[in-house]
Amino acid sequence: MRITFKLNGLDTFKEQIDQLTSDKAEALRDLIAETALEIAAKAKENVADNGSVKTGALIKSIIATGGDFRWTVTVGAPYASDVEYGTAAHEIVPKAGHGVLAFMIDGEWVYVKRVHHPGTHARPFFNPAVEAERPIYDSKLKDLFNS
Repeated sequence: MRITFKLNGLDTFKEQIDQLTSDKAEALRDLIAETALEIAAKAKENVADNGSVKTGALIKSIIATGGDFRWTVTVGAPYASDVEYGTAAHEIVPKAGHGVLAFMIDGEWVYVKRVHHPGTHARPFFNPAVEAERPIYDSKLKDLFNS
C-alpha cells in the first residue's frame, strides 16, 4: 500500500532548499527522516491499538526508508489497504486449479467451494499516523525556515 500526497509549491520549496546553509540543510534532512520514522512508528502503534494484529505481519511490513531529502514509508502487507479502508461483502472462491477452499474452524478442517465474506470495517492506521504527524512537521518546518 502506498499513499501519496502532493505538496503545493514544491518548486519554490526546492529553490529554497538549494539556498539553505549547510546547517539548515542538515536540520531539514533530519526533520524529514524524523517525520518518516515517526509516521511508521505511529502506524505500527495504531495497528496494535485498533485490534488489527493477528500475526504481526502487518506491523512488520511498515517500514520507513530513505536518505537525504527523500524518505518513504511503505506498508508491504498485501492486505494493508483492506485493513485501512475496510472491504465490502464479497465472495471468496478457490484459486484457479484448486477445487476447494480449506480452513480451520474450532480445530476442525472445513472444505467448501466458496465463502460469502460479509466484509470488514475499516481500521485506519496509516492515514491517522500521517495526519497526527503533519502539524508537528509543519510547525518544525516553519521554525526551521524562520530561524
